[in-house]
Amino acid sequence: MLERAEREGKTIGTVPNMIAISLNRLSDTAGARVVTLSQFTKDWNESFTFTCVERAALDAGEQSVFEIRFSPLREIEG
Repeated sequence: MLERAEREGKTIGTVPNMIAISLNRLSDTAGARVVTLSQFTKDWNESFTFTCVERAALDAGEQSVFEIRFSPLREIEG
């Protein structure tokens, strides 16, 4: 997750836990909120949205990926 934060332009710093507790209340010099790695991870995880679709709605390429996803189960089931 550290690498992802750096790719997004975040500056990584290490601080004692007693200081880290207060970081979410601070802003950097550009006015952006300072976040802990835990908060960055939570924000990143919550940024995903998923929509279920019927298999019939998949195009040919998506159907082939769908088949690959479940092919190991067929081998196990025999």
